[in-house]
Amino acid sequence: MSKTTRPSSISELAALTLKEVQWNPEKGFKHWVLVADKAGSTGRKCLAERDYERAFVEYGKASIIVLKKLPTHPDYERYLTTEQRRNMRLVSHI
Repeated sequence: MSKTTRPSSISELAALTLKEVQWNPEKGFKHWVLVADKAGSTGRKCLAERDYERAFVEYGKASIIVLKKLPTHPDYERYLTTEQRRNMRLVSHI
């Protein structure tokens, strides 16, 4: 008889997501854009493979980096235009 495990709860997945985002603003802005992009790509791959828990975590990582962390990066104003920053503020309130 095989032992089955229960799916992770949303709060467990959210905690794992936060743990995996090891934010360091000393790393370059472009580094974090690439990390977020890779997390989004990995999320899509996991979704296609029906690994919904991992997809949740990867999409969560991308969202946290793009919507919460990047706006606090020292180079945020340098790399984004006024229009891009305005759009980021709009989506971060959703």
